[in-house]
Amino acid sequence: MKQMKEKETLSERVSVNEAARILGMSPTSVRFQMKKKTLPIGRAVPPEKNGSSRWAFYIYRRMLNQVIGKEEDEGI
Repeated sequence: MKQMKEKETLSERVSVNEAARILGMSPTSVRFQMKKKTLPIGRAVPPEKNGSSRWAFYIYRRMLNQVIGKEEDEGI
């Protein structure tokens, strides 16, 4: 059971708004920095790559925790 929970945590996604709140910045800044690859908390996928008319943002809890210096087993 613990192994399943660890796997879920590794792949758990976070919204842009939640990441912005945790990082203490605006959602627009999070999106901008992800597009420029200066904020390593996930992937920013351009419209031409995702078949949409908008950018897609995939933010992962584990990567966000690494950026803020939080241990993986600590909750946010």
